[in-house]
Amino acid sequence: MKKISLTTGASILGLSIALLIFYVYDLSSVNFTRIQVLKRWAIRPRARSRPTVITCNRSDLWYDLCSINGPNLLEPTSSTLFLVDPTRYFGPPVSVRTRPYTRKSDLGAMKHVKELTLTSAQHHMNCAVMHTSPAVVFSAGGYTGNFFHDFNDGLLPLFITVNSFFGNHDFHLVVTDCSLWWPQKYKEVISRISSLPMIDMDRANRTHCFPSTIVGLIKHGPMTVEPARLARPITLRDFGSFLKDAYLGQGEDKAMQQSNHSQDTGSVRPRLVLLSRTRQVGRAVLNQKELMALAEQIGFNVTLFKPSHKTSLADAFRLIHASHAMLGVHGAGLMHSIFLRPGSVLVQVVPIATEWVSEMFFGNPARTLGLEYIEYRIQPSESSLADQFSIDDVVLNNPRAATKGDWSNMKLYLKTQNVKLDMVRFRACLEEAYVKAKRFMEENEGNENMDKLVSSSRKLIK
Repeated sequence: MKKISLTTGASILGLSIALLIFYVYDLSSVNFTRIQVLKRWAIRPRARSRPTVITCNRSDLWYDLCSINGPNLLEPTSSTLFLVDPTRYFGPPVSVRTRPYTRKSDLGAMKHVKELTLTSAQHHMNCAVMHTSPAVVFSAGGYTGNFFHDFNDGLLPLFITVNSFFGNHDFHLVVTDCSLWWPQKYKEVISRISSLPMIDMDRANRTHCFPSTIVGLIKHGPMTVEPARLARPITLRDFGSFLKDAYLGQGEDKAMQQSNHSQDTGSVRPRLVLLSRTRQVGRAVLNQKELMALAEQIGFNVTLFKPSHKTSLADAFRLIHASHAMLGVHGAGLMHSIFLRPGSVLVQVVPIATEWVSEMFFGNPARTLGLEYIEYRIQPSESSLADQFSIDDVVLNNPRAATKGDWSNMKLYLKTQNVKLDMVRFRACLEEAYVKAKRFMEENEGNENMDKLVSSSRKLIK
């Protein structure tokens, strides 16, 4: 029996060696395909049990959105987010860089945006400040300081982002490239978005730890919200309502909207806010006094509004929200039209060569907000450029050819062009605005409360 067993064993061993030699030869002939399959099979169960914790979506035209879906540590002096415990995660170290601002293809804007690093590399730091709520990290650099860009590239994308990821106000805003004036100017908006203290990353000197972090903001386009792209659909009107709650609160807004049917509203004049620009910034109305006189003659009660960096947004909101119409030349100041109530009137004066940006930045959003939008496109003779170029010049008659499709050549139209309105021609526009504003006034409000609000705001708006 032993001899048989030894013989059998030797045969089996020899067969096994032969099969192994054949298998190795076979593997080499198929270019190690089987080895690769085995490797994938071995790795796949681990990958499933340990998901990637640092991700970046760079597919959008406007922004990159990165996230760390696990405990992380912010080291502010190096602008780096580390995993709290990298040893818990499978795979090689991950390190990605991003600039959290919503104009990623605009080199002029992005050079003012700090680069952040998200990494799973080893470190030996401890959490100086431990937070139990997640964080949203974004930049207040870029074109921040221009009132339009403050909203278009910052506050509206922030509103979209937090509504996409959070069902409450329990998260931290972590802001980089943050000038000292920014949190003060937008304090009502910031406190309405998040119930927790804002963290100024540039001035922080301690490490902060969060259970998870989103880096970047979501942008749908110029002053645009696309509900179909969101799990919890919101609209631009929701953003307007959010601003109303931030600056007024529900109680004051109800008082503003109460109708006093016993009061004779026929003798009350609709309130028009006239947005004033200076010649230094361009696109100023050169015959502004004549414009104010004409508006008063037609029937408006006119308030001249000259916004600056020092203007209180709470006071500006009350003034504009309580008005029935707003009029201004295309420019960043027209962003204040977001404060108007649905049904009120916005008149945009459109200088030469600004037709498409006027429509994109203010015309289309105005309609979405439910405003009565009126556009007045000036004639070449109403442009101050007519003093420098003949009426037949390409600069006045074919701006697209004059600029050659290069935005940098728009400086002539945006910085040096002013407007002298033809009052005979513009009168029809003002009369249309008056009819709509008067109807809105009579249908929507009790004037005693609104007049008090406007009176208190006028004292502070210079």
